[in-house]
Amino acid sequence: MALCVECKNQIEIKDSFCRNCGRKLSKTPVSSVKPDQETKQETSFLAVLALVMVFVVPIIGFILSFFALAQFKKNPNLKGEGFAWAAFLIPLIAILILSAILILGVLKG
Repeated sequence: MALCVECKNQIEIKDSFCRNCGRKLSKTPVSSVKPDQETKQETSFLAVLALVMVFVVPIIGFILSFFALAQFKKNPNLKGEGFAWAAFLIPLIAILILSAILILGVLKG
């Protein structure tokens, strides 16, 4: 295994193009990676920001979670996808709970 110079994605040595970013690869590997050796991963700042904003200004955190999730599709080497999913799901769950409380309150009269 080797790493792409551009996106640090793991590539097969036999590949001529990176499957992640499309960069043309040289015949010699950029850097060898042993199976037990982990690549350095960065945590997505946008995902963390989205999760924090959900508790401060929920609608902004919810919108930021969409951008963070799109960021993970572009760069699969990022960490923190769970933060983005939490920022997406927390407002939805809160809306469901508040709706149920409101409906029960109206039904009880």
